[in-house]
Amino acid sequence: MVEFYIAFTNFFTFFGAGLCFFLTLIEFLRKDKTENSKSLFFLGIFFGLVQLKIGFLLNGELEKKPILQFFFLPSIFAVGPIIFYIGKKITAFATKAKVNVKLHLIPFFCAILLDIYFLNLSNEKQILEIKKTIYENEFNLLRIFFGLGIIHILGYFLYLILLFKRIILITELNYTKLVWLILYVPIFGIFFLSFGLIIHNFHLFRIGALVLTFTVMIVNIFYILYPKFFVTLEAEIRKQKYDTTSLTEINVEEIKNNLTKLFEEEKIYLDEELRLNSVASQFKISPNQLSRIINESYQMNFNEFVNSFRIKEAEKLLVLDKKQSVISIAFEVGFNSKATFNSQFLKIKNMTPSEFRKKS
Repeated sequence: MVEFYIAFTNFFTFFGAGLCFFLTLIEFLRKDKTENSKSLFFLGIFFGLVQLKIGFLLNGELEKKPILQFFFLPSIFAVGPIIFYIGKKITAFATKAKVNVKLHLIPFFCAILLDIYFLNLSNEKQILEIKKTIYENEFNLLRIFFGLGIIHILGYFLYLILLFKRIILITELNYTKLVWLILYVPIFGIFFLSFGLIIHNFHLFRIGALVLTFTVMIVNIFYILYPKFFVTLEAEIRKQKYDTTSLTEINVEEIKNNLTKLFEEEKIYLDEELRLNSVASQFKISPNQLSRIINESYQMNFNEFVNSFRIKEAEKLLVLDKKQSVISIAFEVGFNSKATFNSQFLKIKNMTPSEFRKKS
């Protein structure tokens, strides 16, 4: 019975890793990519790597081949910032918060440096460090970083729980129970994993691995049933925020005319630092009010509205000056990277800038 339990937990953990990579494959292949598609792609990769490394630890392979632990700790430190980014993007309309995930990735890069240091050790020392981490109470670098990784990822989950609690106070979401399930269940898994490692109890560690795999199964099932779950959730929050944003005593038509003038005549979209707040301040209205006007008048959010003008300008430049490189055109019309330019051009024109230029 014990052997079956061990074999089952080992298999189930690897199964969870496979599901993560399956989610990554779906995001890579899907044609109707959303703004969160790239984030979900990387979340699937890193969470899958965490599951995979846990599986190696459970079946004893990590002790025999310590090289298998490579990218375990960086993956742990990557998961938190990614779910933070997704959560912030979904709730941005209600929280007015800017999303800048770069600083949150500093621990991730520190963990990569630790991995590089670990790889430079001899195989014997690597095995010794792994055994110290798993079976002894000595605080070596791997054990310290693992503890920091647990605190790091738990901090992000707890922050998102508090964030959604604030959101629910001002909105009524259809997916509240599912959101809580996705946020709370992994916390139990992480607690079991951490305590299992701290007190050298592999039974608790296995329970933690099973809980994390259960979380991955929940996400995959709902993601297959509701492929646009995150888009719908964001749209709900945005809609309810708009519903509480009054447009009374505002001359909407005048603002639309002035908005057209700013974009078509003054071409303010060429400024890559253009933000909703700065445009709204010119009309002496709140960012939420301007968002609602753009959304209801043009069926776009602010970023989509700005990018539509940038792409239109890029179309002209691609045809008129075929010697000018695509990347220079991207910067000239207001984009800050070629990747963003290509993705937005493909989204609006159903072809890449290079394909558009060839056909023109």
